[in-house]
Parts: sequence; C-alpha cells; structure tokens
Amino acid sequence: MCEEILNEVYMISSDLHEIEKVKQFLVTKKEDGKAVKIDFSKVIPMPNEILESKDEDKMVKWNYINLGCNWVHEEGWEDKVLNSLAFVTWNGNGLLIIKKLSRKFPMVLFLLEYGLIESDETPNMVSIKNGKLHGFYHKEVEIDDKELKSIFPSGIC
Repeated sequence: MCEEILNEVYMISSDLHEIEKVKQFLVTKKEDGKAVKIDFSKVIPMPNEILESKDEDKMVKWNYINLGCNWVHEEGWEDKVLNSLAFVTWNGNGLLIIKKLSRKFPMVLFLLEYGLIESDETPNMVSIKNGKLHGFYHKEVEIDDKELKSIFPSGIC
C-alpha cells in the first residue's frame, strides 16, 4: 500500500535573499501561476545510467536509498507569506532531501513538517540547519538532540 506523505518546508533566515535563493534554485512556476514544479534532482540527482534504463524498480530502490522515500511528486505549492513549500512523497518523508538542501543553503533554517495525508494525527516536525538536525517534534512532544540520538541512533527514516 502506498502511503502519501505531505511535506511542508518552512524557511527561516535573517536575510530574506537567502530564502529567495532557495526558491530560485528549486522552483519553476507552472503556466497557471499557482502550482510549482519543485526539482529535487538539483539537490540529489539520480545517476544517468538509472534514468536511461527506465527501470522503475531500480528508480524506486535508488529513490528509497538516496531520498528516503519511493517517489517525490514534482508538483508542489508555494506560500510566499510563510516562506514555505509543500510537496508529496510516497512511502517516506522528505527529510533526507531537506538535509541535503540545507547544506547548500547554510544561512537558512528549514522546518520540515510531515505526516500522512489521510490522517488526523498531529504531523511530525524537524528543524534542520546546514545538514544537521536541531530538534524533533513528534505528536506535540518536543525531544531534544540527546533524546533524539538515543531513540534514533542511526538517524531518522
């Protein structure tokens, strides 16, 4: 069964130009002006040999290992007021992608909120800066870095 995960990324920086750089790097507007194409291949590109093979099983396996999910839907949403982007992943969240993205933009703090689309549960949230997790929030309970490392010694995902 495919689990659809809604990922919302909030970007915080004392320099708004840094947030604009992230958006320019990732986002292309669709013709309707509302939807956006979020190109995560700029963050973690899939090797050409896998792309050219058109072997869906290989692509899904590579995605799961490198992106932390089976697939990332390229169409997303942008909220200019909240400086946020939203996108959908299948069978995993966008944490690995945002960790890697945060290394490219070390002046931006990324807050990733993620949860099942068809769920009433409170989404999880993690803060990431320069490739490092700084806080993990699960079901309205805050967990500090030491607790996080004791719960997930090999990382989250």
